[in-house]
Amino acid sequence: MAERHDAGVPRDAAHAEDGLAFVGLAGFRDPLRPGVRDAVAELAHAGVRTIVVSGDHPATVAAAAREAGVDAPEVLHGGAALDALDDDELADRLRGEAVVRSRHAEDKLRLVRVLQDRGEAVAVTGDGVNDAPALAAANVGIAMGARGTDLAREASDLVLVDDAYPTIVGAVAGGRGLASQLRRAVAFYLGAKIALVVVIAVPLVLGLPAPFHPVHIVILELFMDVGASVAFVSEPPAPGAMDHPPRDPASRFLDDTQLSAIALTAVALTAAVLPTFLIVHARWGTEMAIAAAVAGWLVANVAIAWTLRARPALAWRRNVAFPAWALIAVASAAVLSLTSAGATLGVDPLNAAAARITVGVRSDRGRDRRGGRVALSLSRRL
Repeated sequence: MAERHDAGVPRDAAHAEDGLAFVGLAGFRDPLRPGVRDAVAELAHAGVRTIVVSGDHPATVAAAAREAGVDAPEVLHGGAALDALDDDELADRLRGEAVVRSRHAEDKLRLVRVLQDRGEAVAVTGDGVNDAPALAAANVGIAMGARGTDLAREASDLVLVDDAYPTIVGAVAGGRGLASQLRRAVAFYLGAKIALVVVIAVPLVLGLPAPFHPVHIVILELFMDVGASVAFVSEPPAPGAMDHPPRDPASRFLDDTQLSAIALTAVALTAAVLPTFLIVHARWGTEMAIAAAVAGWLVANVAIAWTLRARPALAWRRNVAFPAWALIAVASAAVLSLTSAGATLGVDPLNAAAARITVGVRSDRGRDRRGGRVALSLSRRL
């Protein structure tokens, strides 16, 4: 700040700034929002690196980046300096953490495309008109809702209504949790479908009646499809979801781990139900064998689905839907197989010996510790 007392109006700018007496220096600081540094660190831990692009003075951009925890070796300049680099040179400069000083929309768009051409999945945050092209070209465009321009919001895929950068961390964790639960649900669903086909087909090939009547299949489908879907969707994110890098978007959904989980589910269900049906049918006939198959299927479904959970030991209060579904399935199995209610569905209640055989097959499956370890290992990798 400087001043000069003058009776008249200065002739021009040069005259106005001549002969001034120094008063003082005022510094203005635009601090980072709370939680930004922690959010950048947590994203880095999850395999998401941060590149800072800003139109401020290079020293200001570098200082803000350091405060956010982005320690880049240099500040890249936009405009002609950036144009002088070919795409390969620019990609090399963008490896790891990077800081770019540029206000030009075309520079920001080029950064996005160079990274995408190298197989990167790019998310862009922005709030200005010059951010719109990069927001639209990014794999995920994230606009600021409170202070963002209309054009930036329209060009983006997501809008942060609170303008809080840490919200992105929650979105990434939530997305990974959703993907993980989807893989578990698909493994359970397809494995159960395969097992259902095998359990029905084998007796028919042997010249025996099918283990389930159509009404039984409807009941089993309700528990497999509706109940299990609700239970898996209600699960919280898997622990450690932010401890590994993102999955390659080019990788197959049905990868080796997924196919192994589907196969293990199918084998476990088949092993739990088919021997029960065949043994009980040989001793007590079709109606009682069907009751044993229905009960075995429902209980085995619960056991396998519980094993596929991201957190099998999760407190029931964290997801009431899953234990509620399991309890209803087991209770339904008991009612249909042990009481006269099963007669309305064309089955005879199990006698004590048949019930012991059914429980015994379940127990044999439960004592297979190696199979349990394999299932838990696959569950952690899904």
